[in-house]
Amino acid sequence: MSYLKTAPKRYFLEVMAALALMFAIVWLRQFLLHATADPALILAGKLLPVLPVVVIGVAVWRLYRHQDEFQQQIMLKSAATGGLAAMLVFMAYAPLNALGLPPFSRQIGLLILALGYILSGAIFVFLHERAVSGTRYALFRLTPLLALLLPAAYWVLSLLLPVPALSFRLGMILLAAGALLFGVYKIFIRPADI
Repeated sequence: MSYLKTAPKRYFLEVMAALALMFAIVWLRQFLLHATADPALILAGKLLPVLPVVVIGVAVWRLYRHQDEFQQQIMLKSAATGGLAAMLVFMAYAPLNALGLPPFSRQIGLLILALGYILSGAIFVFLHERAVSGTRYALFRLTPLLALLLPAAYWVLSLLLPVPALSFRLGMILLAAGALLFGVYKIFIRPADI
């Protein structure tokens, strides 16, 4: 049963390594696309970002396989709910665009997907913690997650309201830094009881 306790730590380390690899690949990709005229190198530069995505997919699959049945069920419900919420927002985006939302782009699509998965995961964790330990403890456990969502919420508000703009790059850097700190806190400083 020790693999159940080490799986979240291994998952966190694998995802952080994949994100560091993604950062290096984005830099290398920009260099390759501007420094070469060879079509094979240009194609390789365009396909390089797929590698960290595959690594993250394998890490998620390994985490899923090393969870017990209840945790697997929560992961599947959370993924399904997040995907459904994102799909509904995607379907409603065209009419909402007519009301003043910015035009749909890849960044907005990624933001909608990420928020759908993060919020659905937070809701399922809250419901589980509330059933086990009560509402007060469940709210206490989710407080660090709210700090993680602040940069994304401010960026969305800067798109919709007249507040000083937060660039997408700075918002993603803040979100990544928050996710890193949250992961270190949850995995190494205050690990959850299994």
